[in-house]
Amino acid sequence: MVNLDNGQNLTVHVGLHKAASTYLQSVIPATDLGFYHLDRPLYRQIARGPFDRDAFAAEVQSKVSFPEDRPLLISNEGLSGHSHGYAELDPEDIANRIKQVWPATRILLIIRNQLDYLMSLYTYRVANKGLESASLQEFIDRDGPAGLYDKLCYDELIAMYYSIFGTDNVHIQPFEDIRIDPLEFVNRILKFSGSEPIKAIPDTPANVSVKNIPVLKFWRFANRFLAPVWPLLPRQTRRDILRQKTDISIRLGSYFSDSPKLEPDSAIRREIADRYRNSNRRTEKLTGIDLSKYNYPGLSD
Repeated sequence: MVNLDNGQNLTVHVGLHKAASTYLQSVIPATDLGFYHLDRPLYRQIARGPFDRDAFAAEVQSKVSFPEDRPLLISNEGLSGHSHGYAELDPEDIANRIKQVWPATRILLIIRNQLDYLMSLYTYRVANKGLESASLQEFIDRDGPAGLYDKLCYDELIAMYYSIFGTDNVHIQPFEDIRIDPLEFVNRILKFSGSEPIKAIPDTPANVSVKNIPVLKFWRFANRFLAPVWPLLPRQTRRDILRQKTDISIRLGSYFSDSPKLEPDSAIRREIADRYRNSNRRTEKLTGIDLSKYNYPGLSD
């Protein structure tokens, strides 16, 4: 069994949400890199409330069953905080707890164009796992000041990880590279994690994102009726409904495949560009990554 010890042979994938986490969780187990998805009970231990370092370390160790000489990737996108940036989850507190458990570990953070992140999160909350009924602009106006704006200031998040783990132990990778060259995207992660490259990407199920306007309008309407009764439903019923929502959305998306897709209007584009221009420039300086080639907000005007 692999000995996690101080984390010298370990990489922790901390997120972001909506940035290839599901993809990596499908691909990495087919490589020579050991993989463990941090389950919900363990995630809650390290992310919320009182923390017992020794108990947490022992429980993770008991669940990891890879050869001792094999590098390991532990993954949970929530380790970078709440997907909406809510203050209930503090990325810095979580990072310090990771450091307590595995002082020598490496950190993998995948970032994503802020406008694309907002679009993906919004449509997910409307048509998949959520009961969102607001418009895109209303969603941004409400959740932005509640933490979402700050979450997407990547320079601050990256500077925090650099400070705690050291620059050489933190790998930043743009999500957009997966669309350009998925094999190279995965192999850079494998190299950083101390594993051998692969020659081909295994077949993996893709996350389906539904952006068809008729489908989103349907769910925004339906969610208005679901939301008031939601707290009254048994937990398993709620899970079943969310699972069915995804299935229905995929079918409706196929039926309305030729319909217009939701796109941010010029006012939203301008707002996001103005908000993240300086942050993205600082992120470029911190990482040495040219984010303008991925059209990150504020860098191509």
